[in-house]
Amino acid sequence: NELESLGHDSPVPFTILSLISPDDQPLISRRFTSLKDLLSKHNMPVEEITLTGRSSVEQVIQSILLAMSTARVLATARRIDPETVPIIEDFKRHVSTA
Repeated sequence: NELESLGHDSPVPFTILSLISPDDQPLISRRFTSLKDLLSKHNMPVEEITLTGRSSVEQVIQSILLAMSTARVLATARRIDPETVPIIEDFKRHVSTA
C-alpha cells in the first residue's frame, strides 16, 4: 500500500513486486488486479509473486525472507552496503541525543 512514491519519476528503472496469496479474500484479489491494470497503463512493470507457504505464518515468513534477500541483492548490485541505511542511522543518532 505504499503508493505515495508512484507520483514521482524515478531516476532508476524499477519493477513493482506484487505478493499474492492463494488465500487472499476476493476483495483483495480484485484490488491487486485493478492496481496491476492501472500501473500497466502507466508503463510501470509489475511482477506477481504467488506465496507458496502452507499456512499464513509460512507465507508471512516467506514474504519477509523474499524482501530481505531482494534488498540485499539489489544493494550489492548497486555497490551499497545493505546493512547500513543512512537515514535510519541518522534517525538513531538523533533519537539517542534527544
